Amino acid sequence: MRQAGPNRGGWYGLQELIAVSAFLVSVASIVIAYQENRASKQLVQASSLPYLSLTSTFDRSADGKIVGVIRTLENDGVGPADVRFVDMRFRNRPYADLSDLLRACCDVEPKTTASLTARMIRPGIAVDFLVLKARATADPGIDRYARLVQAGEITTNICYCSVFSECWTLGTNSNGRPAPAKECPAPAPDAP
Repeated sequence: MRQAGPNRGGWYGLQELIAVSAFLVSVASIVIAYQENRASKQLVQASSLPYLSLTSTFDRSADGKIVGVIRTLENDGVGPADVRFVDMRFRNRPYADLSDLLRACCDVEPKTTASLTARMIRPGIAVDFLVLKARATADPGIDRYARLVQAGEITTNICYCSVFSECWTLGTNSNGRPAPAKECPAPAPDAP
C-alpha cells in the first residue's frame, strides 16, 4: 500500500485563490486609475473654465434721457473664452455688423465698436464692444437704442468655448447665465 503524499488538491485550491485575488486586485487598480484620471481631467477643465457676462450701462441726463451706453463682455472665469460667434438682432432681423444695426434702428454712428467674433478673451478681461456718448445735447438715437435694448427688441447672443472645446451660449434673454452648448456653429443667415 502506498502512503499518501501531500494534499495536492489543497495546493491547487490555494493557487486558484491567489490567481483570483490577483485578478480582482488588478481590476480594482484599473477602476481606481480610471476614476482618478477622470477626476484629474475634471479638475483641469474646471481650472480653465471661462464664464462670460454681458452687461449694459446707461448714463442718464437730469431730465431722464439716456445720453450714454456702454455694452461690455467680461470673462469672469478662470480660463480663456474663445468667442466663436456673436449674433445681434433688431426685431429678430440679424445684423453681422454692430454699426449696421445702430444705423438701422436708431440712426446712430458709433464712435467706438469692437468685434467680438473670433476673439479670445483672457480671464479677468472686460471688452467694451460698444460705447455711445451724446455730445453737448441729448441724442435721441442713443436714447432710442438704450430703450430698444431694455425692451428686448435688440438682442445679442454669444457662443463661446473653452480651450477643451466645451461650449456655452450667452444671450441678453438668458437671465445672465451661460447655457451649455454642444458646439458653436455660425448662425445661418436669415433670408431677407
